[in-house]
Amino acid sequence: MTGQGSLMRYTLLLLVLGSVLGCAPKVSFQVQRVAKTPLPPAIRFLTIVQVSGTSGEIAPPKDRGEGGGFSFGGKAKQLIPEVSTFVAHPEPSSAMADLVRSALVDALSTQSSLSLLNTTPGSLLLNGSQPDAAEVAALTIAVRYGTAQFLKREQVDYLVMVENKGTSWEQQLLAKTGTAIAESGGAGFEVPVGYVERFGALEATFTLTRKTDGSLLLPPQTFRSYYVRKWGGSSGGTHLAPKIRTRIQAQFQQDESTWDALLAEVDVSALAVQDPDEYLAQGLHLRRDVRVPMLRLEIQARLAKDVSRRLLQTISDTSEAASLQLLSGDAVAVVLMQGNAYEDAIAWLQGIPRGGEDEYLLGLAYEATGQLRQARIHYEDALRLDSGNSVIQEALKRMR
Repeated sequence: MTGQGSLMRYTLLLLVLGSVLGCAPKVSFQVQRVAKTPLPPAIRFLTIVQVSGTSGEIAPPKDRGEGGGFSFGGKAKQLIPEVSTFVAHPEPSSAMADLVRSALVDALSTQSSLSLLNTTPGSLLLNGSQPDAAEVAALTIAVRYGTAQFLKREQVDYLVMVENKGTSWEQQLLAKTGTAIAESGGAGFEVPVGYVERFGALEATFTLTRKTDGSLLLPPQTFRSYYVRKWGGSSGGTHLAPKIRTRIQAQFQQDESTWDALLAEVDVSALAVQDPDEYLAQGLHLRRDVRVPMLRLEIQARLAKDVSRRLLQTISDTSEAASLQLLSGDAVAVVLMQGNAYEDAIAWLQGIPRGGEDEYLLGLAYEATGQLRQARIHYEDALRLDSGNSVIQEALKRMR
């Protein structure tokens, strides 16, 4: 067991014990998002006319001030061979192009205001009557995908610790935390440990034209997504250039950061205590062990889903499921919103004096019912009354 893994598990234990019963309630609903660069209003349908995979180099993510490759054990350790560029080849890119098309079809079917005509490039088959060509946008997708994998061994520092069962759990936790920190700092003896590191880079260029005359509706939209992860070995060792790895993890893997992962574990543990039936219904008791390496296909599907989601958020209004935090405002309003009675919550909140948290709840109720303009007004009022509240700040960001 590595030091980082031990420390994470014991930290998680403390978080769960301290937070399960006291965490803020949440409400789940469909969040409506406005397109960043919408298509002309006359365009209501989308057809995929061509999907292809190409070769070439994929630019790495840009530096946004993430630092120089810091990890739990300090500066990242560069493993040999070093990889500092992503190069796409035709065969994996063509296979990835099919996954991008599938991810886009799924997103269009469940999240977008646009209607999909057909899912197979070159197909003339349509379900139902054919719409006016002036209402149809033709989509061409060009994909580049670069990937690499390393299965090797590296030397990892370990300490031998003898547990005294007669000590308190606080003393045991302190001893194990100290051991983990010492191991990460290079103390102990070295043991060769196997590891697998996988990373991938996807670049997808989407070109939208009018079906009637082939003219561009928007400039070509290019999106890139990246993934890197290592299972086993030391926490700091990597074959990818450390600065590039740090940028990828900071910009594209926030959901896998240690802190976010711990908070997610707390949410799941709270759900298991507060609503066991929902916990089982969501299959959370069947979650995989994070120490098991992801398959290449899982990584590819994640990247394809990311670029498809970003395209749709650019060109069309979208909706997606969200679990948002309720602040401890008016007790009646909180109960109504927990029961998904958003219209009743709006009527109630409009009839009482409101502080910052109540204004937030009113904005959240409007957002849940798709009334985004009203939601923004009340989020702004809430922020004026409680300018330092990060939950309100995040809510207002969703409206922009």
